[in-house]
Amino acid sequence: MTGRVEAIIDATTLRLEGGAELRLAGIEAVPPSAADAEAARGFLAAIALGAEIDVRHGAVATDRYGRIVGHAFLAATAGEPSVGVLLAGAGLARVSAPLGDAACTGGLLAAERSARDAGLGLWPQHPPVSAYDPALRLMDVGFALVEGTVLSIGRRERTVYLNFGRDWSTDFTVSMTAAVAEAIEAEGGPFDALVGQRVRIRGLLLDRDGPWIRVDGAWQIELLDDTDAR
Repeated sequence: MTGRVEAIIDATTLRLEGGAELRLAGIEAVPPSAADAEAARGFLAAIALGAEIDVRHGAVATDRYGRIVGHAFLAATAGEPSVGVLLAGAGLARVSAPLGDAACTGGLLAAERSARDAGLGLWPQHPPVSAYDPALRLMDVGFALVEGTVLSIGRRERTVYLNFGRDWSTDFTVSMTAAVAEAIEAEGGPFDALVGQRVRIRGLLLDRDGPWIRVDGAWQIELLDDTDAR
């Protein structure tokens, strides 16, 4: 579908002529109170307000609020990256959701990493959080990037855990269903190889006997080296 951008609603949502709202697929802004959220709105206004865009659907066509979910491409710059990639490349968004398209996921992750390495946009004030930072337990529920070293792997009949501390009731933990774990291991090898390795986990941070993120796909787990851990 195509449409003209009539307004910038927030850091990840555009309103098109006719009233339809477009939620940019696969990205998450910083909290709305942060100055970077306003910077993201300004960036979107500068590149997209009043512009004709082509919309390509992501993994889902609409969200629970009835908004269209998709990747927006500026019609006047055919062949250029999506608006989401431009936003992530300016350091004003984080990759937050599976896209149903490995190429789109890779493009967004590459743009995010480039901005993070360069210290652009949100990254100086909102870097990934250490799995051992006591503040992690006090953070509000929301999207987060957490970095740490995998201490052990726990396996139950229906669930697999990546443990980052010895106290499973208070330390940061990652979990996934056995089916998700099987799919990830089939593609990338056994999780046992992650023990002792530094990783970055992205997803919705919850409080479930300590800080916890559920993994639904391999895109949420990044193996880090010394240059990646930033």
